[in-house]
Amino acid sequence: MSDAPHGVRRTYQHGCHCRGCTDANTRYSAQYKRARRAGRPLLGAHVAGDEAARVVAALVAEGYRKAEIATWLGHRYRFLHYHAGAGVTVRTVLRLRAIHRRLCA
Repeated sequence: MSDAPHGVRRTYQHGCHCRGCTDANTRYSAQYKRARRAGRPLLGAHVAGDEAARVVAALVAEGYRKAEIATWLGHRYRFLHYHAGAGVTVRTVLRLRAIHRRLCA
Protein backbone atom coordinates (compact mmCIF):
# COMPACT_ATOMS: atom_id res chain seq x y z
CA MET A 1 0.00 0.00 0.00
CA SER A 2 3.00 2.31 0.37
CA ASP A 3 3.21 3.11 -3.36
CA ALA A 4 -0.57 3.61 -3.80
CA PRO A 5 -1.78 7.21 -4.16
CA HIS A 6 -3.51 8.53 -1.07
CA GLY A 7 -6.54 10.77 -1.06
CA VAL A 8 -8.44 8.70 -3.65
CA ARG A 9 -11.41 6.40 -3.17
CA ARG A 10 -9.73 3.43 -4.88
CA THR A 11 -7.03 3.35 -2.20
CA TYR A 12 -9.74 3.50 0.49
CA GLN A 13 -11.47 0.53 -1.15
CA HIS A 14 -8.21 -1.40 -0.97
CA GLY A 15 -7.96 -0.93 2.78
CA CYS A 16 -6.25 2.39 3.48
CA HIS A 17 -8.26 4.42 5.96
CA CYS A 18 -5.97 7.40 6.35
CA ARG A 19 -7.62 10.81 6.56
CA GLY A 20 -7.19 11.64 2.84
CA CYS A 21 -8.59 8.33 1.61
CA THR A 22 -11.48 8.45 4.09
CA ASP A 23 -12.33 11.99 2.94
CA ALA A 24 -12.27 10.85 -0.71
CA ASN A 25 -14.67 8.02 0.08
CA THR A 26 -16.95 10.37 2.01
CA ARG A 27 -17.06 12.79 -0.95
CA TYR A 28 -17.89 9.93 -3.31
CA SER A 29 -20.65 8.65 -1.02
CA ALA A 30 -22.23 12.10 -0.75
CA GLN A 31 -22.11 12.54 -4.56
CA TYR A 32 -23.60 9.08 -5.05
CA LYS A 33 -26.46 9.78 -2.63
CA ARG A 34 -27.23 13.15 -4.29
CA ALA A 35 -27.31 11.53 -7.72
CA ARG A 36 -29.59 8.72 -6.50
CA ARG A 37 -32.01 11.18 -4.90
CA ALA A 38 -32.11 13.15 -8.15
CA GLY A 39 -32.76 9.94 -10.11
CA ARG A 40 -29.44 10.07 -11.97
CA PRO A 41 -27.34 6.91 -11.95
CA LEU A 42 -23.58 7.37 -11.88
CA LEU A 43 -21.63 6.46 -15.01
CA GLY A 44 -20.10 3.42 -13.33
CA ALA A 45 -23.40 2.11 -11.98
CA HIS A 46 -24.53 -1.24 -13.34
CA VAL A 47 -27.83 -1.51 -15.20
CA ALA A 48 -29.55 -4.35 -17.05
CA GLY A 49 -28.12 -5.11 -20.47
CA ASP A 50 -31.48 -4.89 -22.28
CA GLU A 51 -30.85 -1.54 -23.95
CA ALA A 52 -27.23 -2.36 -24.77
CA ALA A 53 -28.39 -5.57 -26.45
CA ARG A 54 -31.04 -3.68 -28.45
CA VAL A 55 -28.57 -1.06 -29.68
CA VAL A 56 -25.99 -3.70 -30.65
CA ALA A 57 -28.69 -5.69 -32.49
CA ALA A 58 -29.74 -2.53 -34.36
CA LEU A 59 -26.15 -1.82 -35.39
CA VAL A 60 -25.65 -5.42 -36.51
CA ALA A 61 -28.87 -5.15 -38.55
CA GLU A 62 -27.37 -2.06 -40.21
CA GLY A 63 -24.41 -4.20 -41.30
CA TYR A 64 -21.80 -3.42 -38.64
CA ARG A 65 -19.84 -6.27 -37.08
CA LYS A 66 -19.72 -6.82 -33.32
CA ALA A 67 -15.91 -6.71 -33.47
CA GLU A 68 -16.12 -3.19 -34.94
CA ILE A 69 -18.55 -2.09 -32.26
CA ALA A 70 -16.30 -3.51 -29.54
CA THR A 71 -13.36 -1.56 -30.99
CA TRP A 72 -15.38 1.67 -31.06
CA LEU A 73 -16.33 1.11 -27.42
CA GLY A 74 -12.66 0.74 -26.55
CA HIS A 75 -12.87 -2.90 -25.46
CA ARG A 76 -9.55 -4.68 -25.24
CA TYR A 77 -11.05 -7.82 -26.72
CA ARG A 78 -13.17 -7.60 -29.83
CA PHE A 79 -16.07 -9.46 -28.28
CA LEU A 80 -19.56 -8.28 -27.37
CA HIS A 81 -22.12 -10.33 -25.53
CA TYR A 82 -24.80 -8.08 -24.09
CA HIS A 83 -28.08 -9.69 -23.14
CA ALA A 84 -30.99 -9.04 -20.81
CA GLY A 85 -29.42 -10.91 -17.89
CA ALA A 86 -26.02 -9.26 -18.18
CA GLY A 87 -25.18 -6.07 -16.37
CA VAL A 88 -23.46 -3.19 -18.13
CA THR A 89 -22.44 0.21 -16.90
CA VAL A 90 -24.39 3.36 -17.61
CA ARG A 91 -21.26 4.63 -19.37
CA THR A 92 -21.39 1.71 -21.84
CA VAL A 93 -25.07 2.32 -22.62
CA LEU A 94 -24.37 6.02 -23.23
CA ARG A 95 -21.42 5.19 -25.49
CA LEU A 96 -23.53 2.72 -27.49
CA ARG A 97 -26.27 5.33 -27.92
CA ALA A 98 -23.72 7.87 -29.15
CA ILE A 99 -22.22 5.38 -31.62
CA HIS A 100 -25.70 4.50 -32.89
CA ARG A 101 -26.64 8.18 -33.35
CA ARG A 102 -23.37 8.93 -35.14
CA LEU A 103 -23.56 5.96 -37.52
CA CYS A 104 -27.28 5.94 -38.24
CA ALA A 105 -27.87 9.67 -38.54
